[in-house]
Amino acid sequence: MKKLLLFVLSMFSITIYAQELKLTPENPIAGKAISMSYDAMDGDLKGHNTQAVVYELQLGNDPIAHDIKLTKGSSALKGTFTPQANTDALVIKFTNFDETVVDANDKLGYIYMMHNGNTVAKESRAAVAEAITLHRRKIVIDAQIETAQSYLMDEMKANPSIASNSDFIAVKAIVAGNTQDDGLMTEVKSHINKLTATAGVSEEALEEVALISMYMGDRELNANINAQILNDYPEGTKAFDAKMEALADIKDADERGQAVLDAEKEFEAYPDMRINYDYMLSSMASHYGRNNNEEKMNMFASKINSPTVLASMYNEVAWTLSGESIDAEPINADFGARISKKGLDLISKEKEMMTQKPVYQSEARYTNNMKFNYAMYADTYGLLAHQIGKSDEALKYQTIAVEANEYQDGDMNTRYATYLENAKGAAEVMPFLEKMIGEGKAGTGMKSQYERIFKETMSVDMAYDKVVAMLEKEARAKHKDEIKESLFHEAPKEFSLKTMEGEEVDLDDMKGKVVILDFWATWCGPCKAAFPGMQMAVDKYADDPNVEFLFIDTWERVEDKEANAIAFMESKGYNFNVIMDNDNSVVKNYGITGIPTKFILDQAGNIRFKSVGFDGNDAKLVDEISIVIELLMSEKDSASVQP
Repeated sequence: MKKLLLFVLSMFSITIYAQELKLTPENPIAGKAISMSYDAMDGDLKGHNTQAVVYELQLGNDPIAHDIKLTKGSSALKGTFTPQANTDALVIKFTNFDETVVDANDKLGYIYMMHNGNTVAKESRAAVAEAITLHRRKIVIDAQIETAQSYLMDEMKANPSIASNSDFIAVKAIVAGNTQDDGLMTEVKSHINKLTATAGVSEEALEEVALISMYMGDRELNANINAQILNDYPEGTKAFDAKMEALADIKDADERGQAVLDAEKEFEAYPDMRINYDYMLSSMASHYGRNNNEEKMNMFASKINSPTVLASMYNEVAWTLSGESIDAEPINADFGARISKKGLDLISKEKEMMTQKPVYQSEARYTNNMKFNYAMYADTYGLLAHQIGKSDEALKYQTIAVEANEYQDGDMNTRYATYLENAKGAAEVMPFLEKMIGEGKAGTGMKSQYERIFKETMSVDMAYDKVVAMLEKEARAKHKDEIKESLFHEAPKEFSLKTMEGEEVDLDDMKGKVVILDFWATWCGPCKAAFPGMQMAVDKYADDPNVEFLFIDTWERVEDKEANAIAFMESKGYNFNVIMDNDNSVVKNYGITGIPTKFILDQAGNIRFKSVGFDGNDAKLVDEISIVIELLMSEKDSASVQP
């Protein structure tokens, strides 16, 4: 894929793309039909049933996604689209039917500005700058900060009156926050200070500049503006929002629930915030459901408008009632199975009706999201069906789950193997287990299942050991090659934190050791799911003075974070070296956007390996850490014998 080339010609920009995409006219006009010609050439979409996704950009609004069907022409795929009369610019992507294979111009998007004749239309450049910064996750393209800054400068030259436009300033604030450009920051703060000092300024205008200050990363300024809003508008939207948030602090569940019910009429005055009320109702319904109170759960659930919020609540409660594990004793499997099925039915209907589809998601992408939601909920229902003795149902729905996840989730695979054996017999599950072991996707549960069946059917213990050793050796060799390719060098990021007991831990003191950093939180489900495997890894290297594990507790939402961490560790029996990132400065410095995230540092303190998330396979996790440690140790050994 050729990169886009950007030419600045006098007062406007023209974006030229590789030959696979051509628009007619080349300078599109809002409200006028546009024809497109697209050739996938030798790209990822070659051979796929391809469609276009066109995002209409309007400054200050979410991008509007449209699925455009393409027909085969003599040498390329053809399609037409007519943008609305108020469209400022377009971003185009090409995808397969469910948006799992995408050509988005190397993640930059195919970008086209609206024109008046040969001149770029007003606000077009600003709309593009907004799309590639503020809206880039909605379009699923890369952030392009420097390009956005260039577009903003060009917009100012061509359209000076836009300087006071709050949407334009919001994008400027994002650029300023990312580049730390003092000049831009001064301009944005000047606008904010002028507006906040204006007598009689509306709450809406103050909320806009509060958002702008957040985009710029100025927390103090943001706090001051929010305080001004609450002071100037004690009966306004933000005051109401704060009042509703305060309901969550009511300790007694019944009292909190009654307060939520009483708030229903108040929300009638704030229709745009109705989804917030759905989440409040969902929280209460979930509380009662998890505590096995079906009557009260249904009372709150019946008031939830959003089918996706309701389905999510049903699934959360059902998962809790299942015991959350194939080995656990369920709390109430019959109740859980009933509401789990309700969640599945809601998602199935929503997939067809699309009542909750955001304007910025294409139908293909939303359908795919619903598909994965359905698969996740099917995994829950499969476990509950297994627990109430419905073997065929369990296998049916677990098959949906593992196929949607392409057999990449270790816990799902383990449950699938159990249900397959229950429904079809040992002979049917053995090929699947062997395949998973051979590909390095089998956790300890599947290996135990394979061992049991192998011994029961073959009665040759040594044969099992030999076969598994061979399969694991092959899988480990493949895994090691993959890890070798993923190793990188990044300069050390030093820090000094305290343990739960208040003892100082300085990363610089770890020089000479391989250090494993595990960023986690007590509320993080995947973090906790990975801990049994992490305990195995800690135990494996417990006597090795050259290996250090540090579990960095971060992003906690409780007041006494140390006590919270101690209570969690004691309740689970883990003997981890936990250090507290109470102000979230270390997680921010490491650029982490989701947990669990693990970094492995070499003996010089350089960051060499990173992994995000947990796929449910404890054996793979231990093996991954072990391989990285071995590779980094071998590097040191090799260096020590260099002449």
